[in-house]
Amino acid sequence: MIIDFGLGTFVDDESYIYYRCGTAGFVSPEVMSSSKTQKIGPESDVFSVGSVFHYLLTSKPLFEGKTT
Repeated sequence: MIIDFGLGTFVDDESYIYYRCGTAGFVSPEVMSSSKTQKIGPESDVFSVGSVFHYLLTSKPLFEGKTT
């Protein structure tokens, strides 16, 4: 499965129920360093799609680290 909308929400909501979610190797850096008050835009979704495609094309993760 590539996409799971189980934690999906609308961008223009007042606050997010889950403000930091996703697989650590595929989420954008601003999601990992965000707070409850910071708004995350659709650009972070584009980053995640790009990191998935990078993994599919090269079979290597985008980030080689062992921690988030």
